[in-house]
Amino acid sequence: ADELGLLEAYAQIMTERFADRVHIAWEIDAGTQACTVPTLGLQPLLENCFHHVVERRLAPTHITVRARLLDGARLRIEVEDDGDSKREPPVYGVGLNNLSLRLQALHGNGPAGASMALLPRPGGGLTVRLELPCVC
Repeated sequence: ADELGLLEAYAQIMTERFADRVHIAWEIDAGTQACTVPTLGLQPLLENCFHHVVERRLAPTHITVRARLLDGARLRIEVEDDGDSKREPPVYGVGLNNLSLRLQALHGNGPAGASMALLPRPGGGLTVRLELPCVC
């Protein structure tokens, strides 16, 4: 819940800056509010949408932030944009690489650990998906 609050505050600032060029939808399941994520672990995901998509095009950008529980024990967070994907395959930059290393240090690898994936969207855009144990 705390991290979502920080993310929403960042989103408000950026939405003011790009009011005519961005719309953010929030699809947050109530059960996810008790799960913990690394401090400022979500902000780089949204920041990348603004830096790599919103700032680089004039067309409106739609961003969706999702959080839901899988099996009641795993948290899935997705930040998705409908931008113009020009890089194939998508690559981790400094921020995503650092976040990936933090997730691995906190939760390890494998099915019970944490994972992060960059998934191209059909028709353009990108989804960044994090999955990690839901720790309260």
